[in-house]
Amino acid sequence: MISAFKKFPQGIKEPLFMFVIFMVLLTIFRFGFYLIFLDEMGKLSAEYLLNTFIIGLRFDARLSAVIVLPYLLLSPLPFVKGERMQKIWNGYWIILFILILGFYIADIGFYAYLNTRLDATIIGLVKNFQISLLMIWESYPVILGSIFITAAILIFNKIIARIQSLQNEIQYRKSKVIPIYFLTIFIFIGIGYGKISRYPFRWSDAFYSTNHSANQLAINPVLYFLNTWSRVNESYDLDGVKEYYPLISEFLGVDNPDLENLNFSRQFKPPLKNKKDPNIVIIILETFPAFKCGILGNPLNPTPYFDELAKEAISFSNFYVPKLSTAASIFSTLTGLPDMAIINKSSTRDPFAIHQELLINQLQGYKKHFFMGGSANWGDLNGFLKNNIKDIIIHEEGSYTMPETNAWGISDYHLLQE
Repeated sequence: MISAFKKFPQGIKEPLFMFVIFMVLLTIFRFGFYLIFLDEMGKLSAEYLLNTFIIGLRFDARLSAVIVLPYLLLSPLPFVKGERMQKIWNGYWIILFILILGFYIADIGFYAYLNTRLDATIIGLVKNFQISLLMIWESYPVILGSIFITAAILIFNKIIARIQSLQNEIQYRKSKVIPIYFLTIFIFIGIGYGKISRYPFRWSDAFYSTNHSANQLAINPVLYFLNTWSRVNESYDLDGVKEYYPLISEFLGVDNPDLENLNFSRQFKPPLKNKKDPNIVIIILETFPAFKCGILGNPLNPTPYFDELAKEAISFSNFYVPKLSTAASIFSTLTGLPDMAIINKSSTRDPFAIHQELLINQLQGYKKHFFMGGSANWGDLNGFLKNNIKDIIIHEEGSYTMPETNAWGISDYHLLQE
């Protein structure tokens, strides 16, 4: 295998070697995480383990591709060649190795403490840096860990030196090398994209089930940290909630208003009880605002058929969403909560909001289906639904016989026909 690699141009050969090395390292780290938390992870079924490691492998491949792409893109340029630049690239590989190793070590401590993979909230520890350092010193084998890190860096440095010793002196014509470069770059970009689909492989793909352990094992902590970076400062305004609590609690009909504890509990008695469990179909209409509906007050009678349907059904006239976003509407429909996300439009896209108590789970004995004309990866709905609704069946692009109409998949008309 090594002799075959020798025949590649150096600008392609080195990133290929480094891609394989980082993939091996990340896979070892994943197995190490599994073994360290074997008491929890050992309870996963073979099916869960297989799916989890396949998803994890795809995340690791993405990170490895991102690492080697700078070298692949810059190595053909004349000013990034020579012995001096090779030393800079050596430093690049070693620094990234140290960073990744540091991430995985921190990830183990983070999971042991909070039962969740490393995310951007760890930045808050910097605010109490001295206390955090003391806690690390008292809780973890710092000296033994430092010896391990030093040994790992030395071994990794020797591996890099060995790779660079495999240089060949074959001179390739540009007409032969350029197509190989473009093909290699295209392949690595494809690996980074992660899917043959309109939407790329995303953090939410790790949350493919309601099994917490399986989802957590699938995560790549480096990528997950970066995914949560933009969300770390998004939070609630407790003073604002207290200011408007009297008004909101009165509007919602809270049973026992309590400004100190911010009680929002309400008890309802259903006006009727079905003798048998009905089929429940919820249709979310795109760009169909309330002011266009006759039953909601429009005097022009623009929606006679919709009004007739609403009169024969149970109408929830107090349901609304606070923003113009389909994903936010789906979030509010399923959770009963207003979607107040500021970053990236909807809470379905927020890794910190992916765990929710959904009303639909109270429907015992029902099979749950979700239909949409396009991809459920849009708005990270796929992970949000699968993480919270056990055994949900998602019907999306590629599931239908009708051809796609546009970028949003098949039309609503064809979806209802399916």
